[in-house]
Amino acid sequence: MDLLEYYHRTGKCPDRYYYQLNGKTADENYQAILARRQEYYQELLA
Repeated sequence: MDLLEYYHRTGKCPDRYYYQLNGKTADENYQAILARRQEYYQELLA
């Protein structure tokens, strides 16, 4: 597992830094953000 991924999952790396340093394109990062929001809203509705 990548160290940056580990820090992000454990809450030690804020999203604003993670999305700059993870090596993915801006579009890929944006799609990941939308997917996380969708999961969050689904949990709230359940």
